[in-house]
Amino acid sequence: MHAFATNDNHVFSDQEQFRHDVRKYASAGLLLAQMPGDDELEQALQRRLETISQLLNNILAMVPAGQQQQELRTWPVDMGDLVEECAQIIRLTKRANVVEDLAQKAIGYGDPLMLRRAVTNVLDNASRAAGPDGTIRVRTHQEDGHACLEVVDDGAGFGQIPFNHGHGMLVVDQALRACGGRLEIFSGPGPGTTVRMLVPAYSDGRRP
Repeated sequence: MHAFATNDNHVFSDQEQFRHDVRKYASAGLLLAQMPGDDELEQALQRRLETISQLLNNILAMVPAGQQQQELRTWPVDMGDLVEECAQIIRLTKRANVVEDLAQKAIGYGDPLMLRRAVTNVLDNASRAAGPDGTIRVRTHQEDGHACLEVVDDGAGFGQIPFNHGHGMLVVDQALRACGGRLEIFSGPGPGTTVRMLVPAYSDGRRP
């Protein structure tokens, strides 16, 4: 590992320099995505800039400043709000048809960064499997002490899609386990895959 000193004699490692550069560029991107007069732009462009800003804020949250280590942080997470945020990104980047059924409140308890990573990966895989003409249906509900997020696509199914469409599911499993949850996958032999993400529910100010 390389290191170098700054003018104030602080020694930066390669990792610290990388974090510093990522945060610097993300912050600069936020300034460009949030300029005066943006409220006069077309609505579709405003939504795109808002999504870019959210992505850059997510990067800043994931990359700690200085020598701070990223730790697991657990607090209540509205799974419906998380779905809407991640689905908007998938709609813009993948041009996917995502249908949300968020009528029932589902409040999970876990690390928001880990859960956002899990949901984004599942929606990305579902969009690849469904293809441009397919549909992804997302539902949230409470179930046996868990907040459940269910993603269903009408694509070819895990056994009939190219290998690289399955990338990211290990990340999803690890993220959910870190939050005390679990991942369930139901697929084939016919078309379509159902992915269920369950995390401990949060209600009445207490974790069950």
